[in-house]
Order: sequence, then C-alpha cells, then structure tokens
Amino acid sequence: MQIHDYSPGIAANGLFWVIPTSRDSIEIDFDGGMASLRLRDVPVTDAHDLYNNLTNGHGFPPLGVAPVAPVPATVSFDIEWSGITDSAKVVNMMQNFRGQFVKTGATIQQLTGRLSRPTLHFSRRARILLATFTR
Repeated sequence: MQIHDYSPGIAANGLFWVIPTSRDSIEIDFDGGMASLRLRDVPVTDAHDLYNNLTNGHGFPPLGVAPVAPVPATVSFDIEWSGITDSAKVVNMMQNFRGQFVKTGATIQQLTGRLSRPTLHFSRRARILLATFTR
C-alpha cells in the first residue's frame, strides 16, 4: 500500500513532476556516459498516493481511493547515471529535432522525505534499469 507520493505538483499548463534546479546540482560527462543530480530540501507536497496526486486530493472513488489533501513536504535525493548500454542518433527534420542519446543504468537514493509536520524520516535505495540522456 502506497502511503507517500512526493511531487512538485502539476503546473497550470499541465507540465508535471518537473522542478527547476541550479546548475551546480548537476554534473554531466556526455562522452563517458555519466551524470549525477543531487538535490537537497526540495519543496514538494505529499499527496499520499498517485491518484490523489493526479486529482489534487480528490481520490479516485471508482477504485475505492479516498480523498487525501496534499501536505507540504521536502525531499532530498541523489541520482547517478553510468554504464553505457546503447546509443543512438535521432534526427526528425519535420519537427526540427535531433539528438545523440545514450542509454545507461541509474541508481536513485532518496535521502529524506519530510512532511511539514516532522513525522517522517527515512532512507532507501532503488535501482533503475535504464535511463537516457542526450546532448
């Protein structure tokens, strides 16, 4: 059962799960296929679960998901990408798009998740099989 869903929210234009970061929180080595992102004390909300996140706390009654109001929170985490497993060059002239993509493994370590009420503090490590970044 999911009991936390941290998210920076959904913008008025529909863009979601995206936050601005400072340049010094990101390191990229395109040729080596390595990158890292380190963020500390990022302001987010804890919507309890994905349904409440996507419905702004209205739940999803057809599946028995009760409404839960979002709670202000902060998160800190590190993401490391490395180990090139594949690469590809993509060109789409019709949409004026091109890129050199590298597929790698990634490790995400969520260091903390804190609610505005100090009731939660935890650490966990997760392994993501594939990630992609481009230049």
